Amino acid sequence: MKKIHMPAVALLCVFSTCAFAASELVMYPNRGQSMEQIEKDKYECYVWAKSESGYDPLNLGDKSSQSSTVPPPEPQRSVGSSAAKGGLGGALLGAGLGALLGGKRGALTGAAIGGIGGAVVGSESQKSENQREAERQRLSEQARTEDEKRDKYERAFSACLEGRGYIIK
Repeated sequence: MKKIHMPAVALLCVFSTCAFAASELVMYPNRGQSMEQIEKDKYECYVWAKSESGYDPLNLGDKSSQSSTVPPPEPQRSVGSSAAKGGLGGALLGAGLGALLGGKRGALTGAAIGGIGGAVVGSESQKSENQREAERQRLSEQARTEDEKRDKYERAFSACLEGRGYIIK
């Protein structure tokens, strides 16, 4: 019998049924395929399913650190509310400091300067929240896309094996 040499990834297929990420694949060689033929078919189906789906279950790389869960969103605030709260806080702080340093007139000037500064800081804080929300949405979309690719890979891998005479459950 002639030996078939396959890349190392075929050895991984022996132990992991080509590393299905989310489910266990059960296959039965319905045509009496030999172990050598089974491994060859699994490897060739792995290569085909990977090219069809764009997903490689053996390339965990940075995908293993990615989680399909995304941190819960922070409470929504409008830009106006952050700016208003910052402005109010700045005005109160400015009025207090102005009163201490310059009496009634200093309190008014301090309130005006503090209010403007606080509104700017509050507005910048909202931009940062918007950026965090955009990042959460991007990660959520990325996880959804990976899940879709993995599902397509699993369907393609199963279809390939079925086409080669295996019963898949």
